[in-house]
Amino acid sequence: MAKKLIGIDLGGTTTKFAFIDTKGNILAKWRIPTDISEHGSHIVPNMIKSISD
Repeated sequence: MAKKLIGIDLGGTTTKFAFIDTKGNILAKWRIPTDISEHGSHIVPNMIKSISD
């Protein structure tokens, strides 16, 4: 199985993700809104959900 990496750019408006291979090729990329409500308590759970979907 080929090794895959994930890149995450956490911004104040959107969080961007990319799956890449070890050669730097982008396999998939997407973005979700960064939910800063409740002192940002939803950021990490939303990131995990987005990666898991």
